Amino acid sequence: MTTYPWAILCVVLLAIPGLAGATPPPSSSSPASAARPADDFDTHKKQGDAARAAGRSNEALAAYTKAQALRDDPIVAGYAGLILFEHGNYDVAAFHLLKAITRPAKGLSADEHAQFFETYHKALLKVCRVDVEVSRTGARVDLDGTDVGDEQANFWVFVNPGKHSMRATLEGFDDATHDFDAEAGGHEKVRLVMRPKTSKPVVVEQKKDKPTKTLYVAKPATNPLKSSSSGRFVLGGGVSTVFGATPGVALGLHGHAAWRSRSWWEIGGDLRFAVTLGSGEYAFGSASTWAVIFAPCGRVREHWFGCLLVQGDGGLSHSLNSPWVRFGFGVRAGYEFHWNERFHVRLFGDLAIQHDWPRFYHRNRMVWEGMVVLPTVGIDGLKFF
Repeated sequence: MTTYPWAILCVVLLAIPGLAGATPPPSSSSPASAARPADDFDTHKKQGDAARAAGRSNEALAAYTKAQALRDDPIVAGYAGLILFEHGNYDVAAFHLLKAITRPAKGLSADEHAQFFETYHKALLKVCRVDVEVSRTGARVDLDGTDVGDEQANFWVFVNPGKHSMRATLEGFDDATHDFDAEAGGHEKVRLVMRPKTSKPVVVEQKKDKPTKTLYVAKPATNPLKSSSSGRFVLGGGVSTVFGATPGVALGLHGHAAWRSRSWWEIGGDLRFAVTLGSGEYAFGSASTWAVIFAPCGRVREHWFGCLLVQGDGGLSHSLNSPWVRFGFGVRAGYEFHWNERFHVRLFGDLAIQHDWPRFYHRNRMVWEGMVVLPTVGIDGLKFF
């Protein structure tokens, strides 16, 4: 039984030389593995240099891009910027060229630096620099749909001339947007302010009696023509076209005066005078017509209106010295545009029925007969006092 400890000791001593001679497995951080990215960078850079020297700019740019993905090298960035400038990508070219002339680079010759510097300043004349300030760090900023800024609060970008849109988004805040028009060789400053989202308050609606619809707020009156608590005095004028009152269509002027309540009704009247636009025997101005109109009106939804008309009409053929006078009733309908509180514009149409036909006579013989129904269309402006 006492022999077991010695047997165990002999086994351990025999195993030590084998353990000492064992070779550890290769580590992923061995010198050969660590050197591989550098070798790949040099390979891509040499491929880019060779393609650039042979005039294959697209192939050179692809090789330089692969090299930059492995190492952010200012010299490679400079040559990529030269190619991008030749291709017309001035905004990206300016970014790479600025990196080439501002970062220290081992092996950068004076001629290379001068070439990068000269091309960079040419690119500046074709792009616009945009300084961006975001009120919150961590906001995602996109320029025309492309992420920029790496969620920084202050950064700058180069953009090509034209219209651009910038948007900042951050959870818990309303989006901040800014649209701008960049000019070649210009310098823009954009500030994006992020405001916290506010929850909408719950509004409890209380049932109230529906107020009488009014057009305006009452104002103190200083004289009888000015506004009062009950209504307003209105004056207006415009152009009317009358059909059937003279040979051919008659065109003329009309005036309007009324008292308009602050609810829905209005009492007013019109004066109208028009001359014919006919031809031949009844040429322009050879006949005329006039009307005196009493018009009580009502209003619907502030803009639409309708009126009852009581009117007296007259006409005259100047060559025949043949006047006529008729009386009638009619209706008016129209729409009123509210330019501002004290000036409105109306479009309207009238339809009046006379008690007899308008006629012109010559030596007791009728030489012209109009229509018993007289349509009229017009437009006028109204001034409120």
